[in-house]
Parts: sequence; structure tokens; C-alpha cells
Amino acid sequence: SIATGIAITEECIRAGLHPDEFLPRFGFQFAQGNDFLEEIAKIRAIRRIWAKTNRERFGCKDPKSMQVRMHIHTSGCSLMAQQPLVNVVRAAFHTLGAVLAGTNAIHTSAYDEALGLPTEEAATLALRTQQVVLHETNIPNVSDPLAGSYYLEWLTSKIEEEANKLIERIDQMGYIKAWETGWLKDE
Repeated sequence: SIATGIAITEECIRAGLHPDEFLPRFGFQFAQGNDFLEEIAKIRAIRRIWAKTNRERFGCKDPKSMQVRMHIHTSGCSLMAQQPLVNVVRAAFHTLGAVLAGTNAIHTSAYDEALGLPTEEAATLALRTQQVVLHETNIPNVSDPLAGSYYLEWLTSKIEEEANKLIERIDQMGYIKAWETGWLKDE
């Protein structure tokens, strides 16, 4: 997704736009999976990469250009058709992880999505899961509440380093070629 954002930014610049004019309105969508700390580190790494790229590569000055607006969807592919009520726990942890990582918006999967379209009861429970995390944990009132954790800081740096290698490779290939050849999908 970051590589896509970079490619779109470059095209907008070629069209004569200044990055600070349009980057504050950019948004991304990511999935939040089961590896709790890795998923948090992934989002933290995305924030670092986006800020640094927009500041250093595109010369942005507006702080809003360096913020990642993101929507997280709890991972539907992590949900199981067997014992679907256990998916309530999975979706709750995905939601909690997304909030701890500082996402802007969340869609919490309903526990029965592995079986088909969510029932009204399951959709309501997914909404209530979001509301409990938002209103009853105090987590959204703290900026980066896990900052300083040795393991999380190390994992965030590791993911950032690996992601930057992929971005560099995409830059060498060219985004369109990476897409058309299937390389991007394979990676």
C-alpha cells in the first residue's frame, strides 16, 4: 500500500500538484491479523515510512502530509467457521491492536462472517466491541501507548527495514511493471 501511495504521489507531482496540496487527504486500508504485536508494529512502521518518505523524498512541510490516515479492517480470513463464537475474541484482539497502533477508523468483523453475511446480532456485537474499546479502555486517549517497549520498538524497526527493502525493489522495477508482472502480488 505504501508503494501504491508513492506511485500515486509521483504521478500527481508529474501532473503539477504539490504534495502538501493532496497528501493530507490520502488514506489507506489495512487488515489487522492474529499476530498481535506484529500487527501493531506493522502499523507503527507504516507511520514511520510514510512520514519519512513524504518529508525526505517529496519535500513535504505540512505535518498533515506526513500523517497516515488509515482504516483497519479486522482480518476476516482469520475467522473460523468452526466454533464461530471464538471469533468474537479474535475480532476483539484485532480491534484492540488497531487502537493501540493508533488507527483512524476500524471495521470489526462479525463473528459469523466465516459462515456468510453477518447476522444482525453478530453485526451489533462487532459494533459493541468497538464501543467498549473506544469508551471503556482509555486507550484512544493515549498517543502510542506501547512506545518504549523494547520488543515492540525492535519489531517495528525490523518491519520498517524489510518494508523499505521492498519499496526500494519496487522503485528499481517501477511500480507499474511490478504490478503488471505479478511480482507485487507474489510478494
